[in-house]
Amino acid sequence: APASGGEGGAGGAFVLVNGTNADDLSDPTRLGLLAAAEHAVLSPIATLPKLAVRLCAREAGLRNWDLAASPCLRSRLALG
Repeated sequence: APASGGEGGAGGAFVLVNGTNADDLSDPTRLGLLAAAEHAVLSPIATLPKLAVRLCAREAGLRNWDLAASPCLRSRLALG
């Protein structure tokens, strides 16, 4: 099912977004990016490098702005 323009839980349209940043796009092990593209998931901060995202989060007062990344289990397995 497409991520945008579909039926939401209350019968309304929904849009899926993720937190992909520019640094993520250069990582060939991020297979989830392919799935996101196939399902029209939006990546609104994909043009920003990770440092810029962290600085924006700090400016917004988010307490987790400098926490270490917590990648999914797939990133810990050998590719192939």
